Amino acid sequence: MKGNRSLYPLFLDLKGQRCVVVGGGKVAARKVGSLLEAGADVTVIAPEWGESIAEWKRLGKLQALAKRYEAGDADGALLVFAATNDAAVNEAVARDAAERRQLATVADRPERGSFVLPAVMRRGKLAIAVSTSGAGPSAAAAIARELEEVYGAPEVEAALEFLSELREAAQARIADGEQRRRLFREAAAVDWPALMRRGDFARLRERLLACAQLEEGAAERFAALLADRD
Repeated sequence: MKGNRSLYPLFLDLKGQRCVVVGGGKVAARKVGSLLEAGADVTVIAPEWGESIAEWKRLGKLQALAKRYEAGDADGALLVFAATNDAAVNEAVARDAAERRQLATVADRPERGSFVLPAVMRRGKLAIAVSTSGAGPSAAAAIARELEEVYGAPEVEAALEFLSELREAAQARIADGEQRRRLFREAAAVDWPALMRRGDFARLRERLLACAQLEEGAAERFAALLADRD
């Protein structure tokens, strides 16, 4: 990727997917840590590595090959991470990934990769990703920290947990797609964190979930229950 780039934002399910990290230092360890959290099948390739990677290897959380990178080492990987302190090695990793039509990111030259990693703010089910398309990772991190001040409250995490419960209940019991959509629209319009901060939520939760299990009039009952909460 070169010049002005228009990147496609995407959240990937990496559970069980092979991902290769080339490098064993602190930068590589950060990549490995986030991949393990996502449930990826991680292989590290480096002549040596630091304590974090060594501990993950000892615990059987990843494979680690004590060698210099060679063409073909990342075959079969969905994602490839070039994270060494050697620009020539990183370039070779990026070139090989491009030839094999693999997605790769390059730590020291993001423009050489096919994707860049965003700064991420996480709270439970909420994940907000911020990217500057590789132009300013520190700026992206600063913006993510600002977002955490707005969306990092415990009420936000609790609200999303409830909305997940609501969606599961509605999908399990309401066959009518329009009924479900109307219910979800009603739910999306509610300021759940504010409702929780006022202390109104706990007594409503079970009754709201019961509404999500009604085939007829679910959205109307849901809205009426919220309107009468005071």
